[in-house]
Amino acid sequence: MLLLLASGATFATGGEQTNSTAPVVSGSQLIVSGQKDSSLQANKSFKFNFSFSDYRGDYLGLPRPGNKPEKFAPGIISVEDQSVHGLVFSPDGKQLAYMLDDPAGQQKGIRLAYLRQIAGRWTIPTVLEFSRTGHSLNPIITADGKRIIFSRPAGKNRLQYVYCDVSEAEYSAPQKLDLSLPDPFAFSLSYYEDAAGRIYFCSLVPGNCGGTDLYRFTRSPTGNRVSPIVSLRSPSDDDSPFLSPDGQYLVFNRVSYPTTGPSRSDVMFSYRLADGEWSPPINYGKHFGATDDNWRPTFSPDGKYLFFGMKNGPKFSIYWVSASVIEELRPKPGQPTETRANGHSVKVPGMQNW
Repeated sequence: MLLLLASGATFATGGEQTNSTAPVVSGSQLIVSGQKDSSLQANKSFKFNFSFSDYRGDYLGLPRPGNKPEKFAPGIISVEDQSVHGLVFSPDGKQLAYMLDDPAGQQKGIRLAYLRQIAGRWTIPTVLEFSRTGHSLNPIITADGKRIIFSRPAGKNRLQYVYCDVSEAEYSAPQKLDLSLPDPFAFSLSYYEDAAGRIYFCSLVPGNCGGTDLYRFTRSPTGNRVSPIVSLRSPSDDDSPFLSPDGQYLVFNRVSYPTTGPSRSDVMFSYRLADGEWSPPINYGKHFGATDDNWRPTFSPDGKYLFFGMKNGPKFSIYWVSASVIEELRPKPGQPTETRANGHSVKVPGMQNW
């Protein structure tokens, strides 16, 4: 199976080679066919050389959207000749990171762009130097605002989580992040940790329904545990889980592969139930009439807005919408919905506890 990245590049999940290649940039080379990611360099850092924009204040001072998706920050982030997606804020709302496809359109890599608010004024986006080669995927910014976590290719058909430290003056080269996940879960495209320390991620492991499924990882003194989110399992590829700040909504990305025609990516909503599990998902893309792919949803730090990438022709732009639309779409009591999967866990031999 080939996992579709937003740029159109693919990453093999079943023994096939990725079709991405990586050029040599600034003495650093990334090879995705079984060799080490040489961008992981201990004690190396890069200085920021920020220029400042005219944008100020929360959400760059932009007018807030209603229940219809609107393009976010056109002219500075959603730029006509660039493909951007996967935008995420730091918890204090003063930093932004997002994915930027190879501007040459060669599908050779996905870069990380970064900007921050300094003395109330937003900088112009900067591409992190180490991300100019290969794929840097699905960033999140930690609660203290001092680290960006993302994933990078780690050899043939594998990804690994890495991080870089950030400050107003500089950022570090990426370093491996050890999550202590068992080896079968090492292929994981996205990562999110909630306030309780539970890690939500996607992975392709034996026992899946067909594509990548969503899992949660819980640390415990009696043994760490990985559990699939059973009610969300599907034959499609599910990835990029992200929780609302209050923990009541889970949004993620679902890529389906019809028997005829191209694949389709949609933003999905799920609601926390009284027993702590998750409701069957609702397809938000179908709700607002998306005619093309919509991709990698995230919440604003205050939970008031939902961000996602949406395809316009060959390129993606960032859109945002009031998160109230999620509650408006919640199924009413007695309203027909998808049949929920039975049970709250699925045994994956040798992988539940270790």
